Amino acid sequence: MVFLLAPKNHDFYVSTDNKMRQRITDEYGIEYLADSFVPDLKDNEYGKAYTAFAATVDEMLTYYEKEGKPYVPLDPWAIVGILGTALLLAAIVYGSISSYLEEGMETTAHAAEADDYLSYSSVRITHSKDTHIRTSESRRAKYEPKTSSSSSHITTSSCDSDYGGGGGKY
Repeated sequence: MVFLLAPKNHDFYVSTDNKMRQRITDEYGIEYLADSFVPDLKDNEYGKAYTAFAATVDEMLTYYEKEGKPYVPLDPWAIVGILGTALLLAAIVYGSISSYLEEGMETTAHAAEADDYLSYSSVRITHSKDTHIRTSESRRAKYEPKTSSSSSHITTSSCDSDYGGGGGKY
């Protein structure tokens, strides 16, 4: 595995042989690897970038040795599936609890007239002043378009079956 860096042009490239390509794939591995060191390259922290590169390669190779397959970051659609399942379970729990509580309420009985639902002895309004106890403020950063020099777009070169890798700009 070779990590090539051209600081003058802000280019980087990671090249792998076929054996390493099986452990760190061109499709997901190189991009995951680049995500670990490109932020440091953008800050001109080359020592930190090399350290992050080595640590991430070590992490990915350790994963391959333990699992027998290359590391693939969690698919965003898998996260959506997990969240969807959690929301479905929450809706079921909410529905069962609310129906249980509604059955125990005395005011849910049917009445012939609207006045029958009111209990005049239970509510007495004595003040007509609103007091706000909670306020919230939200802020949103202005949109700043990214220039091509700050993009971490990864290009892969897998035209040769003996070598792999990918690179991009930082």
